[in-house]
Amino acid sequence: IANSGSTSGTIDLSNDTATGFNGNDVIALQTSVGVNIDVVGVIGSSANFALDIGLQRKNTVQNPSTSYSASEWNILALDDVSSLGSHTSDCAVTSPTITVSANSLIGLDYVFGSGPSAEQTFTVSGSDLTTDIDLTAPTNFEISTTPGGGFLSSLTLTQTGGIVNTTTIYVRLLTGLIINAYTGNLNATSTGATAKNITFDGEVTCVPTHTITNFAPASGPIGSEVTITGTGFSAGSTVDFDGVNATVTYINSTTLITEVPTGAISYVITVNEAGCSLNSSSSEKVMVTVYDIRGRKIYDNKFENTSTFNQTISLNNVQSGMYLVKVSDGDKQATKKIIVE
Repeated sequence: IANSGSTSGTIDLSNDTATGFNGNDVIALQTSVGVNIDVVGVIGSSANFALDIGLQRKNTVQNPSTSYSASEWNILALDDVSSLGSHTSDCAVTSPTITVSANSLIGLDYVFGSGPSAEQTFTVSGSDLTTDIDLTAPTNFEISTTPGGGFLSSLTLTQTGGIVNTTTIYVRLLTGLIINAYTGNLNATSTGATAKNITFDGEVTCVPTHTITNFAPASGPIGSEVTITGTGFSAGSTVDFDGVNATVTYINSTTLITEVPTGAISYVITVNEAGCSLNSSSSEKVMVTVYDIRGRKIYDNKFENTSTFNQTISLNNVQSGMYLVKVSDGDKQATKKIIVE
């Protein structure tokens, strides 16, 4: 054992000479070739880590360490040697542990343009830790240790003596997102501990400020002009047919004039305004009726209304010839000729 300020060598502890120690001298246990086995104090530091106190290794510490950690030592009164020679080691095996209060948080929602979401919370604690707890939020979510501010994508909870006391974590869905559903896992990690995950679910929704009351004509070829009437249209309004963007040639608050774009396969028209979409599909069922050339009804059926209506019908026991197929979607109708061979 040697004073950090002494020359290289060892001091014979069997003599009566006391080691000079002023509270900031590092004491190291070394091999015969000078390799450190155990160190008390931080080598190269002048901090008074043991000034006027006694240090006793905690009975839960099972192994030496060449990196000094104050959390491994009990602090005793100066010159307290009452346990000298009788220190008992606790050989119970402990593992670093992270505890969280929730498996998932749902409903982290907001209406488009009004984010972030309202905050929700969970708690984190840790025991027998050797390093701090790191929290990493999933993409599009953020976390904080204080309500109303300080939100970040990741946080570190500092352990003291292997302990992180129960800490409340605030969570919210990031502001400025597009209309969509969002999900992901928060990761809580610390060296040697089993990682914990918490699933976050949120959604950006919209409340339309516009309406569609009608469009005309009810059908037409690629490039034909379509007039859409409604309310709440603006210069930012866009139109698509079956997801295919259409050119808008005229617009005011109640009228949009557009053209059927190349690639459109049906007349489901969607008007997008301020992030919200409305389409022309009726909530009523689609009626399909077939007439013969003399106007007699030979087929009649209703089908569920979908954004891209596509239905196969069977005309059994009908003669070859020309027929008329009428498709009705609310107040919108289209009639086409078909040939049965």
